[in-house]
Amino acid sequence: MKRVALAVIAVVIGAVALFAVYTWDWQDNDPARSEADERVVAEAYARRVAEHCAQFKCRAENLHRVAPGVWEVMIVVSKDKTYCAAIRLDEFGLTPNGGLTGVANTSCV
Repeated sequence: MKRVALAVIAVVIGAVALFAVYTWDWQDNDPARSEADERVVAEAYARRVAEHCAQFKCRAENLHRVAPGVWEVMIVVSKDKTYCAAIRLDEFGLTPNGGLTGVANTSCV
C-alpha cells in the first residue's frame, strides 16, 4: 500500500512539474510579450542613435518592428531632413572610435 501511495504521489508531482514547464515555456514564446520586451530595448537604442547627431538636436520617431530583433526608426534632423535606420538589437553597440554597430541606413517606409 505504501508503494502504491508513493507511486501516485510521484506521478502527480511529475504531472504538475510537466505542466509548469509547459506553461512557462509557452509564456516565454509569446510573440506579443517578446515584442514588448524588444520595444524597451529598441527605444533605448533609438535614443542612442538620435544622440549620435546631438549637434543637430536629432530625435527618434516612428519606431516600429520590422522583424524579430530588427527595428526601424526615423531620425529627424530638422524640419525637412530625416533619415531612417534599421537597428539590429543583437548587434547594436559602440565602436572604439565612438561609432555605432548594428545600425544601417535604410529607406523610410
